[in-house]
Amino acid sequence: MKTIVGVDTEGIYTTALDLVQKLSFKDSEIELVHIEDPRPFIPDQSFTWTPELIEIQEQFDQKKLHEAEEVAEHIGLHSETFNFVGSPAGTLIEQADAMGADLIAIGSHRRSRIAAVLFGSVGRALVIGAHKSVLIAKNAPKAEGKLSAVMTTDHSPYSDEAIKLLLRMKPAGLSKLTLMTVIDQTMVYGSQSGNIEALTEKFNLRGQEIAKLLTDQGIETDFKVRRGDLEHVVDEEMEAAEADILVMAAQGHGFLERLFIGSTSLREAMTSPHSVLILRPEVGRGKGVTP
Repeated sequence: MKTIVGVDTEGIYTTALDLVQKLSFKDSEIELVHIEDPRPFIPDQSFTWTPELIEIQEQFDQKKLHEAEEVAEHIGLHSETFNFVGSPAGTLIEQADAMGADLIAIGSHRRSRIAAVLFGSVGRALVIGAHKSVLIAKNAPKAEGKLSAVMTTDHSPYSDEAIKLLLRMKPAGLSKLTLMTVIDQTMVYGSQSGNIEALTEKFNLRGQEIAKLLTDQGIETDFKVRRGDLEHVVDEEMEAAEADILVMAAQGHGFLERLFIGSTSLREAMTSPHSVLILRPEVGRGKGVTP
């Protein structure tokens, strides 16, 4: 399980390292990647990268990577370091593909809804464009004990693949999972109450089967069917479970749809207070959730 951790200059990446360490994926490999954006922050058009400035920047970058390596070593993670020049999000996506990584992990500040729409961020770009799963760590995990999580599923083939992917990751540090299907207004609009009850029962039977499978694989899992607005219900369940992380599948739609409307996964990743694990499985591995 190879994880690329984006090393930022502010030190927010430490939250991502802590969360990766606590999740304790099987056969974990850590690649620390620092990316220097070549665009100057000085608006003066006369600004030029001189050899002296380039050398100073390279020394600064190496210092940041060395600090990150020490942080990783301190919490028991052996790592390798890499330094690149380019767009931070684009380079992380490219290097994740080139290195055969399974996960891209970054630390992040929570943004307001307006800020998340108006201003770009590395996290937003990763959720939209990455081919790999993405971990956005916003809060330091609890110091003692294993982690708990809330995961949503709509029982689509893609959601099933995401559950299979989670099982293959084997997060030994995740001991408790609340698996949840939310029946929202788009599902109930125009439906008879009897149809909704039948749909609820169908989801419940299916969810209980998946919960048993996850429990048998070492992740104690409860399943719930809830009605209401997905975002509101997620917040309620995260608080009730005192969960450390929200897990969601993100297949994505069209770029323009994500830009102007936004997917549920994108909204949660950018505006919620929770750390979010976006699972992006390869499509076409088969049906069902048997690993």
